[in-house]
Amino acid sequence: MSTDGLRVEMRITDPGHCTPARAARTTGASVDAVSRTVDDGRLVQEFTLRGDAAEIRECAAPDDDLEPVFEWDEGVRYRERGVDESTCVCGVLSDFGYPLDEISATDDGLRLSFYTPDADRLEEVVEVLRSRFGGVAVVGLERDCDLTDHDPVAVDRAELTDRQREVLETAFEMGYFETPKRANAGEVAEELDVALSTACEHLATAQRTVLSMVLDSD
Repeated sequence: MSTDGLRVEMRITDPGHCTPARAARTTGASVDAVSRTVDDGRLVQEFTLRGDAAEIRECAAPDDDLEPVFEWDEGVRYRERGVDESTCVCGVLSDFGYPLDEISATDDGLRLSFYTPDADRLEEVVEVLRSRFGGVAVVGLERDCDLTDHDPVAVDRAELTDRQREVLETAFEMGYFETPKRANAGEVAEELDVALSTACEHLATAQRTVLSMVLDSD
């Protein structure tokens, strides 16, 4: 039996301690591909700053908890370990148990979308967010969304080797998984400077590992 609800789009101009938003303001770059996983019991956040990689590196503020994962001509991907959810917008949504759909950041603040059962629950979320952050505004609502289609799963990054994560992330950024593909396995291998067979082996193993966590998660 499905449960209908609301898909909410929200803008928060003062999101507090939000690393992607702070990085966007510091570098003037746009942020996307924000992801959050659990690694060795700690919350890990990754995001991509899009723009000239050299300029981003020059402008990015040093942060002991923020490390570059990899870079290419059009951007740099960063990783933050040990994210404190108590000071984070996403932590509020996690406390409510509402699925986060998308999150992005610009120099104007934070944009995100999530799912909530009804308008009354949305009012509760907005009230809590406004008590902690500034400039909270609902900018879009989509009604009658089937919440049964959204079943968030925590993926343990520790199940992947560093090399497997690198190959998987590079393939994702290059458009290997898009339809139609923007890059094939040979181009991914060339970008990583490895043999085609090596890239294919890492891709296959990484995809199988991730899918096993998603499909077997109860």
